[in-house]
Amino acid sequence: MLKLYFSRNFLHSFHHRHIYTCLSILFIIISYTTVLWNLTSISTWLLAVTAFSLELIVRLLASLAQYTLYVLDAYRCLSNADSFDEYIFRIKAITSCCEFILGVFLLCNGFYILCFEARGALRAFMLAIHAHLNIIKNFRRGWQILRNRRSAWDNVNHLPLATEEQIQNYNDICSICHNILTIGNTCITPCSHLFHQKCLQKAFYATPNCALCLRPIVVNEKNGQ
Repeated sequence: MLKLYFSRNFLHSFHHRHIYTCLSILFIIISYTTVLWNLTSISTWLLAVTAFSLELIVRLLASLAQYTLYVLDAYRCLSNADSFDEYIFRIKAITSCCEFILGVFLLCNGFYILCFEARGALRAFMLAIHAHLNIIKNFRRGWQILRNRRSAWDNVNHLPLATEEQIQNYNDICSICHNILTIGNTCITPCSHLFHQKCLQKAFYATPNCALCLRPIVVNEKNGQ
């Protein structure tokens, strides 16, 4: 779904085919799960199938939501680029939280089956793999992303804002977004390079280095340098 936007092919027929496929899969999953709940009694197997179905539904809805935002951004329906980035992050965060909760539920469900219904070394091995790949690794990755975003906010907020004279003397644009630097939202790094605060913050998500000279930016909270 998300590759449709980056393909830069805005023909409606090209997009409709993929969107209809995604919606069809979503409809089939919901219908299948509903039929199972109507025809079978509650069991650990039914709960496991439902959890897998919910995980697929969450991923499909997240992909559709992100795709919609990308299309709106392409048609300039979203006026604030910062809000766009925040919306994408929130969608990914909510999706990751839902997947983590469902992963924990599947682990508990599998552990119950292992203890009270069907024991076996293979089932225990599969549970260990599931716990490592779908729970522990996802939790570590999500926690690291959250820490990186918070660190980016703290570092950029402690950088001093550039004055009108500094911007005029710099006589250049923001090298990240290639737009004009303006007073009030332009910060200056210890290596004397100027960037928009939001642009530098996004760059910090990847690496805490200057986007021009790649010098590490170490911020002293007391004096902002």
